[in-house]
Amino acid sequence: METITRQELIREMTQRVDGLSQRMAAAAVECFLDLIEEALAEGRTVKLSRFGSFSVRARAERKVFHPQTKQPVTISAALVPVFSASATLKAHIQEP
Repeated sequence: METITRQELIREMTQRVDGLSQRMAAAAVECFLDLIEEALAEGRTVKLSRFGSFSVRARAERKVFHPQTKQPVTISAALVPVFSASATLKAHIQEP
């Protein structure tokens, strides 16, 4: 599976939108990602129609075993970002 980097995403945006410079596309991508990050840090959910939603979920503390030492280790509780794909996105991915 191929990976698309931030720079490749910016370059693709400039090719698809007439008159959009690489500098403006980079600013738009950075602003978009900053807005999502800030909303999640505030505990808010970001819903993007036909794409999906970003939210924060609490992960409980859990005990695991260290694979090398076989000693029990406690992993602290944490807040983690979660993405849920929309039905439209899921269907689009399944299309041949």
